[in-house]
Amino acid sequence: MKKIGAKENSMIEHKMVSASIKNAQEKIEKKVLIEHTAQSQKEWMERNLPA
Repeated sequence: MKKIGAKENSMIEHKMVSASIKNAQEKIEKKVLIEHTAQSQKEWMERNLPA
């Protein structure tokens, strides 16, 4: 965010960014068979996605 001169908590809105995020979420959903709860995003990824 600093490189483009935007504040860290500002929103990014663009069709390409939104589409990329949606596609990534769909790929993750396909890989997760049984969802395990976690305390952080990192822990969730480690518990739910195969290595």
